[in-house]
Amino acid sequence: MPAAQRMRGGESLTLAARLRLDHGALAALLVPTPAPSIVAAIRVILKAHNSIEEGPDGLYAQCEQLAGAEADRILAQLQAAPEVKVAPHIETAQVLETTRRALVKAGYALEV
Repeated sequence: MPAAQRMRGGESLTLAARLRLDHGALAALLVPTPAPSIVAAIRVILKAHNSIEEGPDGLYAQCEQLAGAEADRILAQLQAAPEVKVAPHIETAQVLETTRRALVKAGYALEV
């Protein structure tokens, strides 16, 4: 999204704020061990979220249009990015509370 913003002269994509909130909630849900309530919450978020990214007017389509002739170069850079290391799950009351706050901030009334 930052690259798209640069290509638009500093103007954020309309979808950016919604996607950032969803990404924050999804990232928070990946910290604790994936219990059934965690998996259910992820599914609820992704049901709406995926169409925002993947739909015909979604983030991916907008970014591809903005990239134009640069799309292949950008794709090559993304494919060359190093693999992300995965941290172990954390089970603390603080983590669960942070996860709940991220869900509320993103507008989801889900129990974890």
